[in-house]
Amino acid sequence: MKKIIIAIAVLAVLGGGSLGAYFAVKSNQDEKQRIEAEIENENVLFRFNSDDVTGVDFDCPDGKFLAVLNNGSWQFSNTDEISPNQDYIINVVSYMSDLSAEKNFGKAEDADLSKYGLDSPITITCHTADKDYTIYMGNPTPTNEAFYCMAEGKDKIYSIDYSYGSVLYVNKELLRTKYLTGYSDSEITGFELIRDGESIYKTVLNSDNIWKLDGEYSYLQLDSTKISSMISVLTRLKAEEFIESDLKDYSKYGFDEPYAQMKLYGTDGKTHSLLFSKYGDDPSYIYILIEESGQVSKYYTTDVYYIENTILDVVVNNIYSTYMSTVNTLDINYCGEEIHFELDSDNSKYILNGEDISDYGEDVLNNLYTMYNALSNTGFSGIEKDAEVSGEPEITVEYHLDEDINTIMEFIPRDESSYWLKINDTYTGFIISKSDTDGDYSFMYWYRKLLNAIEESKL
Repeated sequence: MKKIIIAIAVLAVLGGGSLGAYFAVKSNQDEKQRIEAEIENENVLFRFNSDDVTGVDFDCPDGKFLAVLNNGSWQFSNTDEISPNQDYIINVVSYMSDLSAEKNFGKAEDADLSKYGLDSPITITCHTADKDYTIYMGNPTPTNEAFYCMAEGKDKIYSIDYSYGSVLYVNKELLRTKYLTGYSDSEITGFELIRDGESIYKTVLNSDNIWKLDGEYSYLQLDSTKISSMISVLTRLKAEEFIESDLKDYSKYGFDEPYAQMKLYGTDGKTHSLLFSKYGDDPSYIYILIEESGQVSKYYTTDVYYIENTILDVVVNNIYSTYMSTVNTLDINYCGEEIHFELDSDNSKYILNGEDISDYGEDVLNNLYTMYNALSNTGFSGIEKDAEVSGEPEITVEYHLDEDINTIMEFIPRDESSYWLKINDTYTGFIISKSDTDGDYSFMYWYRKLLNAIEESKL
């Protein structure tokens, strides 16, 4: 019994020793974790919600640039010298919102800040409604593995990963967008193309979000598909090379006599002027000056094809078009030849000069439809808005619609190869080529095909 008691006592002592060792080890581990947590917390430079940032101030050797968020887009509030690089500013905010240091080098007050490039640091401040967050960027480390920095509210010098530091080490070139306009498609509300000092055309986006021509050509129908496509190219155009900033001497690159000018109007209420110069010996490149900033950049010539446009390149040039199903009768007087159609599309009944051709077969009907489409697709080849129109029409086309609407087109000889066009006794300003009325694949070409098909159907 005595031996059992002694054994139990020995086990108790050994157990107590083990427990003591256990608690000693655990205490050491807890202390180590506490110290690691303190170091980790000490190295956390910023933790904030990037979505709460409404402004970012950049202070670098190139100057101060104050970016503010306006309707989801970053704009500089203190300068028009450059347009903001949207992606870059978004990246800066994202990086700063969750930023930790890799190392700290002790208190700044005890250090020679010039060794770290922090005596005259680059500064970035993110503004939220509740608080501002500022980082001070110094030089890269000698091995280019990190950047030195300091953070507002902390008293130590830190290093952050080189990939983060290279983004936060801001300069004007990083802040400057490579995009020509700095606008998205939806932020352009109008533009004007000018060449040789003359306005080629001017467009505006109306209250219904439809592109319209403004000024002297406002009566024409703009081809909105072409305009939307052009704006899409314009807003996505990136510089191949930045040439010079703050240009003063326009003659240096030929901007004193530019090949073309484009004025852009934005939702921000600003007007931006772009000058285009065919400078240098390489025709594959063109130089563009953003007048507000004085920035000269080089672009591929093929990417700015639209500066060669005329009004004819951006308008719907059909002179008159309506669905065949809306027309009751169609009368054509071609050089004295009277042509009369009665059209009842709902009942597939068609009469030409008193003859019912409805049942003359597929070839006849196909030629009828093709002739009508050719007439509807007749376009103008030029504009002569202030012409003194005189003379009798050589061709007259008269539509009588279901709702008793009559439209009369008169083709009045202008010269041997073209007509002036009147619609409902009003001169349109349109010039019609004679080849578009009587040439290959014109409506008269298909009318003759229709007559041949009718004759063949009777054989």
